[in-house]
Amino acid sequence: MRELLIVFQEGFEEANITVTVNGKQARRDLGVSTNPILGIASEVSVELPAKAPRWAWR
Repeated sequence: MRELLIVFQEGFEEANITVTVNGKQARRDLGVSTNPILGIASEVSVELPAKAPRWAWR
C-alpha cells in the first residue's frame, strides 16, 4: 500500500475534516484549528490502495 500525506494549513477554526478514498471514509478529525504561530492545522496520512485511488477531502 501507498501512503498519502496531507497537511492542512491556514484557515481552519474548529473544523470537522473527513478524508475519503475511493468513496470510503479513511479518516475523520473533529475540531481542527490552525496554529497561528505555525500556520498548520493538522498533518495526517492515509493509506491508499494499490490501484489508482480517487480521493477527496471536505
